[in-house]
Amino acid sequence: MGSGSSKKGREVSVNDELSQNNNNNAVNKTDNNDNNKILDLSKLDLQHIERIRKDFRETPELFLLNNVLMCVMFFKDYKKFSEEQIKHKLVKQEECLTPDIIFEEVNQNIRYRPHHGTKKHQSEPLVPKRLYVLSDEVKVLGTIEDDTNIEDEERTVVRIEESRRKGYIRLKEIVNRPSSSGSPVLTLDENSEPNSRSSNDSSDTAYTNFTDLRTPTPMEILNGLKKKSTQCDGLPKTCISYRKVKKISWDADELRGEKISEDDLYDTVSYINSKSFRKYSQNGTLLSEAASYLNIQEEDIQETQIIQEKVVFDTVKSEKRIPYEIIPAIQAKWPLEQTLDFATKAERSSESRKVCIFPTPSMIEEITTLDCVLLPKGYSYKRGEYNDSDIEWELCFPQAQRYLESFMSHAQMKSLIILLTLHKTFIEPQTAHLGLTADHIRNFIFLECESHYSDWAEHRLGIKLLKVIKRLYTHLSQAKPCIPDFFVTNKNTLSEIPIRKIRRALMALDEILQSPLMYFIKALRNLRYTDGKNFFPPLNFKKLHELLNKSGLEFSNPQLATRLRKKPRFTDADMLVSHLRDAKKRQKILRERQEEQERQEREKNGKDDQSRKGSVDSINMEWVCEKQFNLHKKRALLKFFIDTFIEIAEKSLTISSKKTTLFYIKQAYYLTKLLQEECAAFAVDVYEYNEKIYELEAKCNLVEKEQTFDEIKVEFVKNPKKLNANVKHDKGNSVENGSIPPRKSVTFVEVHSST
Repeated sequence: MGSGSSKKGREVSVNDELSQNNNNNAVNKTDNNDNNKILDLSKLDLQHIERIRKDFRETPELFLLNNVLMCVMFFKDYKKFSEEQIKHKLVKQEECLTPDIIFEEVNQNIRYRPHHGTKKHQSEPLVPKRLYVLSDEVKVLGTIEDDTNIEDEERTVVRIEESRRKGYIRLKEIVNRPSSSGSPVLTLDENSEPNSRSSNDSSDTAYTNFTDLRTPTPMEILNGLKKKSTQCDGLPKTCISYRKVKKISWDADELRGEKISEDDLYDTVSYINSKSFRKYSQNGTLLSEAASYLNIQEEDIQETQIIQEKVVFDTVKSEKRIPYEIIPAIQAKWPLEQTLDFATKAERSSESRKVCIFPTPSMIEEITTLDCVLLPKGYSYKRGEYNDSDIEWELCFPQAQRYLESFMSHAQMKSLIILLTLHKTFIEPQTAHLGLTADHIRNFIFLECESHYSDWAEHRLGIKLLKVIKRLYTHLSQAKPCIPDFFVTNKNTLSEIPIRKIRRALMALDEILQSPLMYFIKALRNLRYTDGKNFFPPLNFKKLHELLNKSGLEFSNPQLATRLRKKPRFTDADMLVSHLRDAKKRQKILRERQEEQERQEREKNGKDDQSRKGSVDSINMEWVCEKQFNLHKKRALLKFFIDTFIEIAEKSLTISSKKTTLFYIKQAYYLTKLLQEECAAFAVDVYEYNEKIYELEAKCNLVEKEQTFDEIKVEFVKNPKKLNANVKHDKGNSVENGSIPPRKSVTFVEVHSST
């Protein structure tokens, strides 16, 4: 990418800034007055307050969800971090490929540790660490690439051959190897009608591939990890399969009456067998190469399993579990033929006159220069459906995914991380690695960014995420569930998932949509900040849960509420005794059922630790939000979020950007306006909060940070020249270019843009 990449990175960042400003920013135009300590609100500020007020009074659960998500942090300064990633050159990695750089940063700030269950004492990253181990035994040529200089090549040289299945290709050897005696030679499915024997044999192969891919198997490391040889002689013959391909030159009429053999009609062509390559890699030096690259000792590798094309294992140190996914792959150039629709995305967006495009033409141009990888996954179809699954390779684009992630706004990246948290909490335990995966979630977010790029407001992220979950539910609930691949649009990423696994994901999504706040709270409280001093303060989920489950009487007079709860339900003594006896029986049954579930879970995981007492989840999943909160409950909830926003803003002064600080200061001020409107008796609370806000905002405006601004180049579809002409370049009063000039009065600038 080099310097050109950096320039393109700035270009798209400005697009993102302007799109966020148009939708989220409340820009104040107040006169500078040193003695003015009244927060002058602009028209946009008043519109935001009105919208928050409407949510609070009409849809309180959505109001709470929006505020909860604003209180959850994953980055110190996402804008600075993403710009560094954009400028960072994507170095072509020859041996291993690690695409999850952004999630490495997330894993530095948070850990996932459940509050309940057998894993409640063990923390782990939110997503496993992926590592693609690239084979150096194969050289891949494009479909039309010159093959004249391969005489001295020691590696196995292959050419990409298009497949009937979108998103899959074949690897055809340039120099065909003679088939060994006894090796089956099948007829290629696309070019002729297969004879009965070949069809049955190939169907058996396809069925074996189908069952292998859907059956996780334990992997034992015997006699240590195998070391990689320094000499590269290409792939062994066991990785090669043969197919008979009909010759193009012969004509049936010309050969009528001639004595011909099968060799006159067919060529025998050799392909790399994806299943054999997968087993060859997994049983060979795959783990040793990964361990060497990751600096992992052999004795630290635990619970190794083979799941599809991946080798999955854990390392555990100081009760910190780190899961790894090691994937054997072959590197290849970008497949232009299969990604033609992706290459024309920007042109189609231009025709629809979208103001903001994701990805932009310059991004697509950069992406298509990156390499892809070929996964030895094959196509896991059932017996008789497809005969060539064992010689097919799946196209995967980890470098392109990393590139796109670096251009996502903070709200978009935050949405992705929250969805992955929901997935890890409610879906992954039900489907393991064989259902809806994190890769599907990532791919779906790319599609959402493309379709609705500018509709990601930081302060209304709860509402946005519910819309995204509803659209995901729609995709999964079709007669034929489908999520298109972002790069190969005609490929259905769900085509190989068992329908029972999709149903489990649907059940989880439906439960989340029925009671979103409690499900979000249950998932997000499993995220633990790793650094209590140098990161933002965590949201007090326990206190919030207590506030939500309190009745109005408990806020106004807790003692009265306690007495009312203890009032007997029955006046007749016999009925009361009978009721208490039945209640005791129900409690015993529930307790025994809970203990049985925990025992089964311990046996399933092989961790029957009697010293650790089981626990019951304290989250009330049956909670139903009131249509309107009691006055005292409103006060308690508003104060809870105001206090949290002020704490985040105070910490942001020292570890994050000025823009982030101002964002949370203003969110706190918005809620004080609502608190003031609820009751005149809350005036003392409002006054104290305003004093804190004035002081904090004054400190923020005193913070001097050096900022450099590059030339603005906006690449919009509708009349770019006109849009560029309207961009103000006055650094003293610039909103478009992301600057926040120092002001003498206590005012707010750019509080709704992404951090």
